[in-house]
Amino acid sequence: MGTTTRATMAAVLFTAVLVTAPAHAAAVALADGLTLTEHRLDGPVVVSVITADLATPGLETVYLNPGTVSATAPLSEQARLAGAVAAVNGDFFDLGHTDAPHGIGVTGGGFLHGRAKGWNDTAVVGADRRGRVETLRMSATATLPTGPVQVGNLNSGNVADGGVGAYTPAWGEADLGETVKGADEVSAVRVGAGLVTETADTPDGWRPGTDTVLIGREAGAVALAGLKVGDPVTLDVPAPDAYTAISGNEVLRRDGETVAPDGYSPNPRTAVGFSADGSRMWLVTVDGRSDDSVGMTYVELAGFLAGLGAADVLSLDGGGSSTMVARLPGADGLSVRNHPSMGYERDVPNGIGFRITDI
Repeated sequence: MGTTTRATMAAVLFTAVLVTAPAHAAAVALADGLTLTEHRLDGPVVVSVITADLATPGLETVYLNPGTVSATAPLSEQARLAGAVAAVNGDFFDLGHTDAPHGIGVTGGGFLHGRAKGWNDTAVVGADRRGRVETLRMSATATLPTGPVQVGNLNSGNVADGGVGAYTPAWGEADLGETVKGADEVSAVRVGAGLVTETADTPDGWRPGTDTVLIGREAGAVALAGLKVGDPVTLDVPAPDAYTAISGNEVLRRDGETVAPDGYSPNPRTAVGFSADGSRMWLVTVDGRSDDSVGMTYVELAGFLAGLGAADVLSLDGGGSSTMVARLPGADGLSVRNHPSMGYERDVPNGIGFRITDI
């Protein structure tokens, strides 16, 4: 038996232990259709699980952020701002630079940020209150006097090589020069009220403010280079087939099959899962890097969620970012329900959770 085969079998066996080990805490009802459960498993491993019946009247899935795409804040603060009763952290992000999430963010049925290519594996809840994991791409077009130009990035931490990015007031205060660091050729255009108000060969120091900024690099820079003040420019971002959506880094289960990558060490994890019919949703954090909980590999996490009934599973940002918050019955506010490995809540750019709305 080869080393790879032994490692794979060991992972499968350990996953089986995790799935079948008994939980040591009963489910706590957070709201109608929403429960919180803590599982203490052999390993030792501590897993916190929020389970939601998406068909429950008044229970809404909500995308969280601090108010702008490039801002970060503790998850508990983001959840408070959104009126959420339970949430977990979201996407990986451009840590230490723009701090913008890498992938897709959809709120209220519209794209807040995203890419046409890259970081497109996304947890989606539709207007029909059904959830799924799918490849979701942002598609946008800027119409110039010379014709349409494809926009490959919307409020992203970087503009793709040879592409054009669009930055709206939702971006926030991060320096747009960070989005094209290392580019060979750059053009930047500020658009207000549908007309070009400023052009430059670098967006260093620029923020959108109340305007839209288009930034091109290489071939994208050439496409924008001919624009001049007063030229009409419009940006069209078609709505996705999603009401709420957030991206992650690895699909762990797809259509009832485990597709998680092997060869990763146990770590703190965050994940989102959906039942086969999309009616049930799970938000999960795994504590790690401590004597009380060693964490999970991707394969183990996939196995655990399979045991809960998840057919689709997406891994979100883990490690020091893994955080779960909830408002317990009778409590005045939210509290952290897992044990973040850094000993405190890391500032993160986004999250996903649930709030109660009027029926």
